[in-house]
Amino acid sequence: MMGSRGITLQLSSGRPGLTHSLNFCMKKLLHARIRAIPHSHSTMSKSFIKVFLLDDSAKTMAIDKEMTAKELVTIIAEKLELTDNVEHYSLFEVKGDNYKSLLDDQKPFDIMSEWGGKDSSNKFVFKRHYFMNPTDDVKEEAAIYLLYIQALDDILKGHLYVTPEQAIQFAGINMQVVYGDHNDRHVLGFLEKHIAEFIPASILKSKRVPDWEDAIYEEHQKHKGLSDTEAQSKFLDLARTLPVYGITTYPCKYVSAGTRRIGQRVFIGVSSKGIHILNYPTMDGNGFYSYNDILSWGSSHTSFTFCTGDRVNFTKHSLETRAGKEITDQVAGYVGLIIRQLQQ
Repeated sequence: MMGSRGITLQLSSGRPGLTHSLNFCMKKLLHARIRAIPHSHSTMSKSFIKVFLLDDSAKTMAIDKEMTAKELVTIIAEKLELTDNVEHYSLFEVKGDNYKSLLDDQKPFDIMSEWGGKDSSNKFVFKRHYFMNPTDDVKEEAAIYLLYIQALDDILKGHLYVTPEQAIQFAGINMQVVYGDHNDRHVLGFLEKHIAEFIPASILKSKRVPDWEDAIYEEHQKHKGLSDTEAQSKFLDLARTLPVYGITTYPCKYVSAGTRRIGQRVFIGVSSKGIHILNYPTMDGNGFYSYNDILSWGSSHTSFTFCTGDRVNFTKHSLETRAGKEITDQVAGYVGLIIRQLQQ
């Protein structure tokens, strides 16, 4: 859609329902205050860029080729009327299943130029990167929606571990978000083609689809009368009870870590509190190191390493992972946010 302000906006969703929430985002985008581009810039310095949300909706807009990732994040937040902790959101370059956050001064156009044209499957995604106070209540409608779709995405992809019983609870609330109140259409077979949008793939085969459906419909009926925003908020409240909510997790293997078993599969988690070592696949705690205990950290293309203790007696933890650079950047980001908070 070409608006009178010269911005191209498109919104499409890969999930059924969510009409109110998607319309909410579209209204924000259509009526948002658009940042003016200085007249000294020629049209040749502009390019079209598409940015996705985690609900698969996409926004296409014209930007200056010199615009930084931080500037683009600010613009997207303005369009969505997101004011709650905007500095905790980032733009991510997505290649397959790999998410890589852009540094503030990186230029999205330069990255996009390396993708190989329109046939590339790479894309940009806007989502929350830092959770300084993950249990804090959220009131802003835009923030509720963005955090809801991120929690849902994390659960379905296994980044937030849930038991089958918890998965049913989340699915019942999600039914209320997507389809509204329970009705006569919600019978066996209704969710058959969409069950993977409600239950994580890692546990989906633990029950027959009809058994999942029966349990989900029973749970769904408990939330009758909730608006989609109220249901999203309830979904978030439940997500916050998960031990690893607010912790970004990365699968890896130990290479060296004192007495820990070499080659042991674990998750490394990064949060506002420090670095977590979590058991695979249940994500229960195996070890925790606060930022006060961490002497140094670094990465290579195939590893992430950090040292704990003091400069005389320290332990080196080396983990095999292809997400080393992303882990390093996120640790540095949290440390930077903590320092800024202490200076205020």
